[in-house]
Amino acid sequence: MALLVVYIALAFVGEAINVMACLALERFQVAPSIVIPFFFVTSVVVLWLAWRLAIRLTEPRPQSASSAGPEHLVLVLSAAIHAPMIP
Repeated sequence: MALLVVYIALAFVGEAINVMACLALERFQVAPSIVIPFFFVTSVVVLWLAWRLAIRLTEPRPQSASSAGPEHLVLVLSAAIHAPMIP
């Protein structure tokens, strides 16, 4: 679910920047025959980059050896309960 939310947010921001760039090109009297293909190509590029970035941002991080998860805590506690006490 997080992947989809991040992708939609990135695509929305990227497409907004794309629209503003194309409107700026039109304002500077660039020919529509250039602006329209530019818009479509950059739209596809924005969607592709948003997907790649969303995957990279939401992929699980590997746990370091110092950070013990709940499974490790359960394992240590169960071993401590079953281990004989040494006086």
